[in-house]
Amino acid sequence: MGKKDGTHRLVGLWDSILLEGQGTIPHYHENMEEIYYIISGQALMTINGDTELVDEEDIIYIAPRKNHSIRQTGDLPLRYITVSIDIRKNPRIPSQSHYI
Repeated sequence: MGKKDGTHRLVGLWDSILLEGQGTIPHYHENMEEIYYIISGQALMTINGDTELVDEEDIIYIAPRKNHSIRQTGDLPLRYITVSIDIRKNPRIPSQSHYI
């Protein structure tokens, strides 16, 4: 993986678990797009004020500058993968957590 195949824009790949009632604080990424893949459990996903129930095998695309958050609901812990991609020509790797 690297500049030759374009993966230098991959900022991160996270495997996250949220327990009962846990979630992320609403946030956005100026120059980043994200994809969430729900492995197990259910959650309420809010993107720019619109909230929907998401569950196992759902894929959610979040465009840059879209305020978003996710909160576990249901009986099982929420497990999901997040892929973050920097859309700038000369990307840098940020390190910032948005969990509460």
